[in-house]
Amino acid sequence: INVMNRDKKNYNKLKKYWKLLLKDQTKLDYKNYTYHRCFKKHMCEVEILHYLIDLDSELKASYELYQYVQHCIKTKDFELLKKTQLYENRHQDNQQIHQLRREYAKVRL
Repeated sequence: INVMNRDKKNYNKLKKYWKLLLKDQTKLDYKNYTYHRCFKKHMCEVEILHYLIDLDSELKASYELYQYVQHCIKTKDFELLKKTQLYENRHQDNQQIHQLRREYAKVRL
C-alpha cells in the first residue's frame, strides 16, 4: 500500500496485479503471453511480477521472504524456517517482553 501511495504512475498496475505477489512462484506462467492494457503490450505473469517487485526494494524483500516462508510451510521444513531472521527477531522480542513482565511484577510487589 505504501508503494501504491508513493508511486501514482504504477498505482493501477499494483492494484490490478497484487494477486501475483501472493501466487506461488512455481505456479507462475512463464510461457503464455497475453496483452495487458496497463502495460500496453504482451507480457507473461513472470514479467509483470518482476516489474512490480522492482518498483521498491522493501516490496522485493517482502516478496522474497513470503515465498521463502511459503516454501518452508509447503515442504514442512520448519527447521529451515527457524533459521530465518524473522524467527530470530520474534524470539528476541518474546524474551524481551518476558523480561519486562518479570521486572514489572517485581516493581508491583
